[in-house]
Amino acid sequence: MTTNEFVSMMLEEVAAGWTRTRILEFTNRVQNEILGEDCELMRVKPDPFLLTVDSIYTYVASSRLYDSTTGAQGALAGDVRTVREVYSYSNDLTIFGTQTIDPESAKPNLTERTVGREKTIARVTCIDSIEPNSSDCVLKWWEANNPGATTITWRARAFKWPTQLTAETVALSIPADFQHTLLYYGVLRFVERREYGRGDYPFAAYEKELKKFRTRYNLAINQDMRGICVPRVV
Repeated sequence: MTTNEFVSMMLEEVAAGWTRTRILEFTNRVQNEILGEDCELMRVKPDPFLLTVDSIYTYVASSRLYDSTTGAQGALAGDVRTVREVYSYSNDLTIFGTQTIDPESAKPNLTERTVGREKTIARVTCIDSIEPNSSDCVLKWWEANNPGATTITWRARAFKWPTQLTAETVALSIPADFQHTLLYYGVLRFVERREYGRGDYPFAAYEKELKKFRTRYNLAINQDMRGICVPRVV
């Protein structure tokens, strides 16, 4: 279903006091609400590279994460909402030789044994984005762990905001199997609350469909997931 078709469908269901612009606004709001979680649909794939600078510890994610298929010359990863992990499979001792087990660091990097290789996990704090198109997702490196000057060393498990519905020509990000249910009930909540002061039925229906959506997409198996559990070595 196109965004134009969805807006038309909603207008057929609601009172005449609603405009296409207003319905589009609420559709965008609901879509951000649904996809503003760690949903595999919004994960940047493959995991992008994080470009770092020697002795620089703070990075704006949307301007430093690059498409991992082409590295530093690739396209930006998009409007990043959050980064859940910064890691590397590199064995470069100039970067990891001291800080990984640095006794002076209160938070040394972690080493995780994975299938066939070791994975270094950086001690990075992520300040999540609070709204789309704000470039306010920030990564803060632990001050004792210099990330070094790198281009294709660090990768990030990142999630971005959905494409914002600034016009009816912009495609929906919600999959087709949940447009007539989850997205529909999500918008209807706002409509009925304005018209009747409450929206019990659409809210209950929305919550029910949201559970189905989370099961199908938020918990979806990703190709990066490993089939076995292995202990971390600190």
